[in-house]
Amino acid sequence: MRLHTSHLYFGYGKHSVLKDINLDLSGPGLVCLLGPNGVGKSTLFGCLLGSLKDYQGAITIDDEDLGSYTAAALARRIAFVPQAQTNAFGYSVVDMVLMATAPMLSVLRTPGKPEELVAMEALERVHMTHLARRDFATLSGGEKQLVLIARGLAQQSPIVIMDEPTASLDYGNQLRVLQVVRALADTDHLIICSTHNPDQALQFGDRAVALKDGAVCGEGPPVEVVNERLLKDLYGVDVQLTALPGSPVPVCVPRFLTERFSDSSVTWDEHRAGPATSSHKNRADPPTHHQ
Repeated sequence: MRLHTSHLYFGYGKHSVLKDINLDLSGPGLVCLLGPNGVGKSTLFGCLLGSLKDYQGAITIDDEDLGSYTAAALARRIAFVPQAQTNAFGYSVVDMVLMATAPMLSVLRTPGKPEELVAMEALERVHMTHLARRDFATLSGGEKQLVLIARGLAQQSPIVIMDEPTASLDYGNQLRVLQVVRALADTDHLIICSTHNPDQALQFGDRAVALKDGAVCGEGPPVEVVNERLLKDLYGVDVQLTALPGSPVPVCVPRFLTERFSDSSVTWDEHRAGPATSSHKNRADPPTHHQ
């Protein structure tokens, strides 16, 4: 599966939003889209999903132009998972997932046993079959987000776009959702996921794409793209990438905190260079005892 954009531009009236976006994304895998509010992430998603059509440039899915797809055919190639911020009163969990099977149906045909099987299989992949008959509106935020991911899977589309799937979730539900997303990316989906948390890109992503002022300012493996200069440029904050014992990737720590604990922190650059070039005090050194 491959999603490609070439010299993609989009604007609202005289206001330019996307500027020369060139991406070549293939799966399976997880692509994390980073950037501050208002930078054009939602607009990019709208173009990729075919809902914003007045763009300039080219978008192709598996080398076929996006404009050549009918709505039903496009739904079989790419799915969208929104944020779980609205309630759907009166619908059960399985009904919410069944809605995604519409592209499989002919005109005037309603979902039947085959579609319900697809819905239940999607719920099983996100570990939510035990709540299939529950009212969707009664679920927690994390449970709703997993159901919406299942709905995206029920479209049986190889490419899935997710709009900040962990927004407004508590820490435990964030990890549960990200664990499911990572498992899907490890099997048979190309997942493109927007996030405001660079740690999520570092810990879970295969690739990171950074947007600033409507243009791509960084793309590649997260440990190569996400650095202190990029985060300062994107968000206007001073952050240090710090190594943790046993971790293959760094974590982002606000600079004012690293200055408070400077004797016990190891920068990511020092960690990658090895202990021979590190200037920090060895945290394994035994304490000094004074008689």
